[in-house]
Amino acid sequence: MNNLIRRENKDGAATLWLNRPEKLNALTKDVFEALDDHVDAIARETKTVVWSSCEAQALISLRAMT
Repeated sequence: MNNLIRRENKDGAATLWLNRPEKLNALTKDVFEALDDHVDAIARETKTVVWSSCEAQALISLRAMT
């Protein structure tokens, strides 16, 4: 996976950060594809996903995987 998304695993939860601060974390096709790859991987490994801006400027979404 590329560096458009940063991932951290802690206590059974994975946190994803958009990692394009130079582009204000703009959502592009490549970013959506990277998110999709990460979410697919996480869905196999854990039950919780948190999406946030890399600089914590804006929380995009909080979603529990079921």
